[in-house]
Amino acid sequence: MPSSNEQYLNPSSDVTFCKAINLRGEISKLGASIGSCNISLEQCSLFDTESPSITKWEEVESTLKSDLSPEELKFVEAKVSSTQASRPKGVTKEFLSKLWLIPENLAEDAISRNTQLRRQSQDNSLSRNYTTNDRMLRYKRLQSVFFTDTMFATKHKSTRGNKCCQVFVSDKGYIAVYPMKSQDEFETALHWFCKEIGVPVDLILDGFSAQTKTTIKRFCDQVGTTLKILERATPWANRAELYIGLLNKEAVRKDMRASNSPMVLWDYAIERRALIHNAVPRPLFQAKGKTPHECTFGEQNDISNLCNFGWYQWVYYRDFGSFPENKEKLGRLLGPCKNEGNAMSQSVLVASGTVITRRTVRSLRISEIHSETEKRKRKLFDDIILRKLGDSMSKPTKPDAPNHVPYSDGVDPDPVALPIDNDPVMTDGIAVFEKPITDQWIHAELNLPQGEQLRKAKVIGRST
Repeated sequence: MPSSNEQYLNPSSDVTFCKAINLRGEISKLGASIGSCNISLEQCSLFDTESPSITKWEEVESTLKSDLSPEELKFVEAKVSSTQASRPKGVTKEFLSKLWLIPENLAEDAISRNTQLRRQSQDNSLSRNYTTNDRMLRYKRLQSVFFTDTMFATKHKSTRGNKCCQVFVSDKGYIAVYPMKSQDEFETALHWFCKEIGVPVDLILDGFSAQTKTTIKRFCDQVGTTLKILERATPWANRAELYIGLLNKEAVRKDMRASNSPMVLWDYAIERRALIHNAVPRPLFQAKGKTPHECTFGEQNDISNLCNFGWYQWVYYRDFGSFPENKEKLGRLLGPCKNEGNAMSQSVLVASGTVITRRTVRSLRISEIHSETEKRKRKLFDDIILRKLGDSMSKPTKPDAPNHVPYSDGVDPDPVALPIDNDPVMTDGIAVFEKPITDQWIHAELNLPQGEQLRKAKVIGRST
């Protein structure tokens, strides 16, 4: 019988075979645990980082033309293009060079320095019309990330019927506000924001139902922005919360308290405060000493319609009227107006409690400020506005209800005849109209037990 050493040295022995099987099993377990299917030390050519294989699609296309049909070649190109991380290709430099009659190097520079957001295939049989969506071309493109949130004015509906406003804040500090009658008007506010301000790279908002509707997501896809929804119960991640609480609300409260302006004019005040905020440089690292407007649009802001008047300032505006009416009338200025008149038009509160738009406005002169007649006019103006709109401390008082007129069909009701003796008493001292409380049970129907069953019964009167 061979010794144990001979068994290990003999390859054909059973012990060596068992050792090899066990070793192979351990290697397999190790390879499975680290996710490897090959224990070879040779490098894989597919993942060789030292000498990667880089091939242009033109070279692959020339190789496959002899083996594939044009339809199959287009299918392969579509599959390859869908795996790359670059932007979708538009026109080529060769095509643009022939179309514009310019050299190819200039055509290549033109493609790299311009955008082609809307691409239409020229190889089309015109079996159907192209889509009418061109929002990505009509709207300005902003290289900024915008946050948005809704600010509510509790129990204070404005003169325009607004109860809240949508605030858009960029990562560079730019603010845009849009007063709304309810939070359901968010979609309209978003349309106006994209039309007036532009389309941001990303739009970050809370997961409120009115802000995450299917129509909102579809519109964001059409204009070319990414809609990002924050996790629930994370308001600190929304930068618009900071600007709503610390800047907009506090600044508007300060303006209205200093001027004693009515609280129902809050939407005019917040629109004016947003314009001022965008014209003042902010201590932000990414702003580099520029104003939020300049950081967002790349050009300086113009403050011609904003730098001449304060909030709720006394002004005289030129109105229309015939002789002997005075064309200069007293009012309170509420700030620049939008989409009415020219760029210098201002919103003016008049003595009737309404807001009008006028471009011809001036401040009070020194003599008018100290004139007793002008003081009485201003006092009368404030008294009228206090009754109609209130002030910075209270809301306007509700008007008295009109006199109630009872309904009548033309027939007078029969008069109620009261007895002469309102408290008759019988000879035994018992009141005639006084009845025991138990009389209320007369004619009542109820169930009474009889044996093991319930029988219906009716109260017919009192027992004597």
